[in-house]
Amino acid sequence: MNRSSRARIPGRLFLACAVAAPLVIASAHAQTLSEPITLDDVVVSASRTPQDLQFTASSVTLLDVDSLRDSQITDLKTALASQPGVNVKSTGALGGTATAYFRGLNDNQNLFVVDGIRMNTRATGSGFLNSADLSGNDRIEILRGPQSALYGSSALGGVTRIDTAQGCGAPSGAVSATAGSFDTYGASGNVQGGSNVLSYSASVSGLTTENERERNAFESRAFTSRLEYTPTSLISAGATVRLQNADYEEPGSVAFPFPGDSESDSLLATLYADWRPVEVFRSRLTGGYHQRNYTWTSVGGSPDEQTNRRHVVDWQNTWQAHERLEVTGGLTHERAEHDINGDVNKADPATAEFLNILGRPFESLALTLGGRHEDLGDAGEANTWKTGAAWQAARGTKLRATYGTGFSAPSESEILGVPAWFLPPSPDLRPEKSRGWDAGIDQEILPGAMSASVTYFQNRVKDMIDFDFGTFSYRNIAQAETSGVEIELNNTYGPVFSSRVAYTYLDTEDANGQRLIYRPRHVADVELRARVTADWLLGAGCHVVADRMRSTTASIEDYTTVRLFASYRANKNLTLRARVENALDENYADTFGYEALPAAIYGSVEWCF
Repeated sequence: MNRSSRARIPGRLFLACAVAAPLVIASAHAQTLSEPITLDDVVVSASRTPQDLQFTASSVTLLDVDSLRDSQITDLKTALASQPGVNVKSTGALGGTATAYFRGLNDNQNLFVVDGIRMNTRATGSGFLNSADLSGNDRIEILRGPQSALYGSSALGGVTRIDTAQGCGAPSGAVSATAGSFDTYGASGNVQGGSNVLSYSASVSGLTTENERERNAFESRAFTSRLEYTPTSLISAGATVRLQNADYEEPGSVAFPFPGDSESDSLLATLYADWRPVEVFRSRLTGGYHQRNYTWTSVGGSPDEQTNRRHVVDWQNTWQAHERLEVTGGLTHERAEHDINGDVNKADPATAEFLNILGRPFESLALTLGGRHEDLGDAGEANTWKTGAAWQAARGTKLRATYGTGFSAPSESEILGVPAWFLPPSPDLRPEKSRGWDAGIDQEILPGAMSASVTYFQNRVKDMIDFDFGTFSYRNIAQAETSGVEIELNNTYGPVFSSRVAYTYLDTEDANGQRLIYRPRHVADVELRARVTADWLLGAGCHVVADRMRSTTASIEDYTTVRLFASYRANKNLTLRARVENALDENYADTFGYEALPAAIYGSVEWCF
């Protein structure tokens, strides 16, 4: 692959130091380690504070990282695509561009929040999704519906919240190696542990593959680390670091080949401190730095380089005013800088104030009300709000509903243009604004064995930002609407069999009554697993996508893929795994002109210590 002269994030040196640090800590504190503490399942994304699912008005899913590992789902985009309300479109091969649609809204209208800091903006995009694996994470939450009242710009369709693993207990870890079709090789390792005073975790992973098409190689490397110090019960402080690097040989679409090389680096570093002076009050201060470098070099051409830097400070305070009343509020300040081929555009500082109130007037009823004011400088100001209710109508039955507003401000490059890319300015571009609501029921059918969830949703987006290929510039579309139904079924048949079914029905249209492209009307994901012995796990999954448009007049074919997986625990330390992706060898494309990979076989070995 061609390498530009651009300075890259010094990942190798930093990675070596960061991996070594937790190992030294583990040795120094081996005598003071305590056993891990098991906590009840709670969600954080719905109110920015830990909240019991039974009092959550929003549709939210907490992904079990261990369960994903058992299913041999190794990357974030596949994990998201298996959930109701989410569709992921990619350009065929491993490492290709991936776009996540939440309830029919695109990646510029959905937010990824990692370690309390948003990873994607309209300027940076969500390019990290192309190569993001699951290493080093212990919480992944999917929060659906307009969430700008809590998280600000771009949270129209939903929020995916990801947290770096927090170590605890005696030192432990694992190393694994993977090999498979298309000259695919990968390796990963992690270590974690902690005491009541100090906890740590670190992980490193890498993958390389040639994919199927000529000149379509992909390489990725990732590192995560977290260190937390708790000297007293009143205060704790910590830091997280994430590095991600990917190189991809892009052949272009089959219909219109436009080969080139892309290189991307991402660095996210945070420092945080928690202070609890009294039992009913907690204050958390988080500082974050995010940098993304992206270089595209077409074959025979010169490199186009883009660097985005963001500095973020977030101060959040939570007051437990009563056992049934919680008030959360805070301030956020962000400053961004965008460098495109040497042309630096500094965005105006963005500041925001937010407030969220969660109350339970009755034991079975939880009400929430939140609002946010955001000042984006030249992009204007925005006020958003959200309200919701969750009612335990009967034992095992929860009724819920939410209504909220959202907005997404245009980026500096969309407003000012990019001369290096021949992109003209669009000074009159207006922010996107949305109103959305949903209502649903969560029903426990058999306690601890069978549950179902059904949600109806509707979103209306005003002034949707769209790219006009006729003028090669950005414009506002008067209005767009999305609506549909999400269904999820989970079953556990004793200690042996389990199943999961997710289905989404989606309707979309713009102001002219045309369907929005690449929003499938039907998406279904099914998985069956059998623990046939204490050591053997067998499973199968099926993913169906049907009724899509690739333009206002042309459709794109439906497809069904099947995956098979099996694992064998040879002893308490050694596990062998194998899986077959696209087992029926379906010939299909998520994106027109970019054929997906055919049937492929992968095997891995993992050693735990």
